[in-house]
Amino acid sequence: MRQCSSGALHSLADSAPGVGERVAAIGFPLGAGLTLTQGSVSVVTAITPTGADSATVAMSFVSTQDTADAPSDLPVPRICWQTQLPVTNLGDDARIGTARSGATTKNSC
Repeated sequence: MRQCSSGALHSLADSAPGVGERVAAIGFPLGAGLTLTQGSVSVVTAITPTGADSATVAMSFVSTQDTADAPSDLPVPRICWQTQLPVTNLGDDARIGTARSGATTKNSC
């Protein structure tokens, strides 16, 4: 189990799924109930060092969901996402942070 900066615990698989392989994503949107979407495995597009023990990871992924579960500003069944996430404590105890405001974009695809 790993704990992210938000405090959530995540169980990691023994082996990594292949790029494009379908995976489940469970979320707890602010002020809403549990949601479940399906997405493809993320693709890391860049890793930029930001300090001695930190980096920003640029990545993209695709989600598919019922339009009722989609973001209210893009109620479509398939979304292509691009984001940049801060990572600290590089190594075995790495911590993935929350994307800063404006660092995530999405479009229908």
